[in-house]
Amino acid sequence: MSKLETPVRDPKTQPKAGEPVIVYRPRPVETFSVPSILAVLCALGSFATGAFLGAILAVGAIGFGLLGAGLALSPRRRGGIVSMLSIVGGLLGIVAAAVKLVLLIL
Repeated sequence: MSKLETPVRDPKTQPKAGEPVIVYRPRPVETFSVPSILAVLCALGSFATGAFLGAILAVGAIGFGLLGAGLALSPRRRGGIVSMLSIVGGLLGIVAAAVKLVLLIL
Protein backbone atom coordinates (compact mmCIF):
# COMPACT_ATOMS: atom_id res chain seq x y z
CA MET A 1 0.00 0.00 0.00
CA SER A 2 1.41 3.39 -0.92
CA LYS A 3 1.54 6.36 1.39
CA LEU A 4 -1.25 8.04 -0.57
CA GLU A 5 -3.76 5.26 0.11
CA THR A 6 -5.48 5.56 3.45
CA PRO A 7 -7.41 2.49 4.54
CA VAL A 8 -10.96 3.10 5.69
CA ARG A 9 -11.71 1.35 8.94
CA ASP A 10 -15.12 -0.07 9.59
CA PRO A 11 -16.16 1.29 13.02
CA LYS A 12 -18.09 -1.93 13.81
CA THR A 13 -15.00 -4.11 13.83
CA GLN A 14 -11.64 -3.75 15.46
CA PRO A 15 -8.83 -5.24 13.37
CA LYS A 16 -5.99 -7.00 15.10
CA ALA A 17 -2.56 -5.43 15.05
CA GLY A 18 -0.89 -5.92 11.67
CA GLU A 19 -4.12 -7.17 10.05
CA PRO A 20 -5.11 -5.47 6.77
CA VAL A 21 -8.27 -3.40 6.90
CA ILE A 22 -10.85 -4.45 4.31
CA VAL A 23 -14.04 -2.48 3.87
CA TYR A 24 -16.79 -3.73 1.59
CA ARG A 25 -18.95 -1.02 0.13
CA PRO A 26 -22.19 -1.75 -1.72
CA ARG A 27 -22.16 -1.22 -5.44
CA PRO A 28 -23.95 1.97 -6.51
CA VAL A 29 -27.35 1.47 -8.09
CA GLU A 30 -27.36 1.88 -11.85
CA THR A 31 -30.05 4.27 -13.07
CA PHE A 32 -31.27 5.46 -16.43
CA SER A 33 -30.20 8.99 -17.26
CA VAL A 34 -32.88 11.63 -17.72
CA PRO A 35 -31.80 12.44 -21.30
CA SER A 36 -32.22 8.81 -22.36
CA ILE A 37 -35.78 8.79 -21.01
CA LEU A 38 -36.55 12.14 -22.65
CA ALA A 39 -35.11 10.84 -25.92
CA VAL A 40 -37.51 7.90 -25.92
CA LEU A 41 -40.47 10.17 -25.13
CA CYS A 42 -39.51 12.58 -27.93
CA ALA A 43 -39.06 9.73 -30.41
CA LEU A 44 -42.49 8.29 -29.56
CA GLY A 45 -44.07 11.74 -29.63
CA SER A 46 -42.63 12.47 -33.07
CA PHE A 47 -44.77 9.70 -34.57
CA ALA A 48 -47.95 10.75 -32.77
CA THR A 49 -47.98 14.39 -33.89
CA GLY A 50 -48.15 16.33 -37.14
CA ALA A 51 -45.37 17.16 -39.55
CA PHE A 52 -43.98 20.31 -37.90
CA LEU A 53 -44.12 19.21 -34.26
CA GLY A 54 -43.04 15.71 -35.27
CA ALA A 55 -39.88 17.08 -36.88
CA ILE A 56 -39.09 19.17 -33.79
CA LEU A 57 -39.59 16.19 -31.48
CA ALA A 58 -37.49 13.99 -33.77
CA VAL A 59 -34.60 16.47 -33.62
CA GLY A 60 -35.05 16.58 -29.83
CA ALA A 61 -34.92 12.77 -29.71
CA ILE A 62 -31.64 12.80 -31.61
CA GLY A 63 -30.15 15.48 -29.35
CA PHE A 64 -31.26 13.84 -26.11
CA GLY A 65 -30.17 10.46 -27.47
CA LEU A 66 -26.66 11.73 -28.12
CA LEU A 67 -26.51 13.29 -24.66
CA GLY A 68 -27.86 10.11 -23.04
CA ALA A 69 -25.36 7.96 -24.92
CA GLY A 70 -22.55 10.18 -23.64
CA LEU A 71 -23.79 9.94 -20.07
CA ALA A 72 -24.17 6.17 -20.37
CA LEU A 73 -20.38 5.88 -20.53
CA SER A 74 -20.40 6.37 -16.75
CA PRO A 75 -20.42 3.06 -14.84
CA ARG A 76 -23.28 4.31 -12.67
CA ARG A 77 -25.61 5.06 -15.58
CA ARG A 78 -27.64 2.91 -17.89
CA GLY A 79 -29.43 3.76 -21.10
CA GLY A 80 -26.79 3.54 -23.81
CA ILE A 81 -28.79 1.16 -25.98
CA VAL A 82 -32.00 3.01 -25.20
CA SER A 83 -30.36 6.25 -26.33
CA MET A 84 -29.10 4.66 -29.54
CA LEU A 85 -32.55 3.27 -30.31
CA SER A 86 -34.10 6.68 -29.69
CA ILE A 87 -31.58 8.24 -32.12
CA VAL A 88 -32.77 5.75 -34.74
CA GLY A 89 -36.35 6.56 -33.76
CA GLY A 90 -35.60 10.27 -34.18
CA LEU A 91 -34.21 9.67 -37.65
CA LEU A 92 -37.30 7.65 -38.56
CA GLY A 93 -39.42 10.43 -37.04
CA ILE A 94 -37.80 12.97 -39.37
CA VAL A 95 -38.61 10.72 -42.33
CA ALA A 96 -42.18 10.29 -41.09
CA ALA A 97 -42.54 14.06 -40.63
CA ALA A 98 -41.29 14.64 -44.18
CA VAL A 99 -43.80 12.11 -45.53
CA LYS A 100 -46.60 13.77 -43.53
CA LEU A 101 -45.59 17.15 -44.95
CA VAL A 102 -45.59 15.84 -48.50
CA LEU A 103 -49.01 14.24 -48.01
CA LEU A 104 -50.29 17.48 -46.48
CA ILE A 105 -49.13 19.51 -49.48
CA LEU A 106 -50.59 17.06 -52.01
